[in-house]
Amino acid sequence: MKSLRLLALTSCVAALSACNTVDGLVEDLRFTDWGAFNGKAGGKSENFLSDGCPQAAVVPELANFAEFTDNARPTTGSMVSHAEISSITSQCQFGPQSVTVDVKLNFEGTLGPQGRTGGQPAFSYPFFVAVTSPTGSILAKEIFAADMSYNSGDQQSYQESMRQIIPLPNKDLAGSYKILAGFQLSPEQLGYNRAASAADAAAAKERARVQRANDDAAKKLAADNDTAPEVIVVPDTTQ
Repeated sequence: MKSLRLLALTSCVAALSACNTVDGLVEDLRFTDWGAFNGKAGGKSENFLSDGCPQAAVVPELANFAEFTDNARPTTGSMVSHAEISSITSQCQFGPQSVTVDVKLNFEGTLGPQGRTGGQPAFSYPFFVAVTSPTGSILAKEIFAADMSYNSGDQQSYQESMRQIIPLPNKDLAGSYKILAGFQLSPEQLGYNRAASAADAAAAKERARVQRANDDAAKKLAADNDTAPEVIVVPDTTQ
């Protein structure tokens, strides 16, 4: 199990511009409400809790890592590989002056059409884990790598476990700390994620519009049937 050092890191494995992009995006999330803490990892123990723990989440725009032969001109046919952080789970344990958080990250990888053109298809996907304070400041950020080899197939999985100890003078503030994860992306990759997200949102909006139109038409048809005059059939007695 890896440990995340609680110190402010200034270096990144990617380009400096990408580092600044990611750090700025994490800083922009300081006022985001991540909802209830998800504590599913590990075995049962009365000492390990979920309520009141630091919140663990994947930054939505940094949840996918798509690599193309030319990241500036991404197409379906030019994809080398794609990785996704499919889930993050965590649990914590309180000490006298600290909280220990165990985090598990699950990754799913897919080899693209261009993934086997350069020999053995094995890739190392850089991702970060960051700790933010109740005010949103980045207290720690460290880069790791999710290594996946596609020799046995085009779909692969990877799991990473790590432990973070956060100094905590006041236990009541634990829930205000956040542990955020995401891929370390170039500006082009971040732009691709945002464009894909916007396209998905537009498609979902259109599906909702069509569903509302269908529902309205069904309601109108039902109302017309309810208000239609009753047809009384009079038997022919002249025969």
